[in-house]
Amino acid sequence: MQGCGLVGWGCAGRGRERTWDMSESNPGHHAHVVVHGVETEPMAGPYRRVDILGEEVGKAYELADVADLCRRAGLDELDLEADDMVKWIGGGPQVWV
Repeated sequence: MQGCGLVGWGCAGRGRERTWDMSESNPGHHAHVVVHGVETEPMAGPYRRVDILGEEVGKAYELADVADLCRRAGLDELDLEADDMVKWIGGGPQVWV
């Protein structure tokens, strides 16, 4: 997985790892985790952008990447396939192309 590019998330060796208090919700998102529709980069291939609590945290190239981003945000108990805390846009957890 490529780094998320946000200082404070502990991604790709940048900054210290950041965790979120679940009370830090953003009124623009009802789900704590939003996985956006598939996009494509010429060199990297298809990916899905991931937001946690209204902040973009990185790109996921497969379901395991979403789980890793959630774990880094302190959401390691989240069931990505069944939990109503995850909003899948443009297809569910099986859609990566």
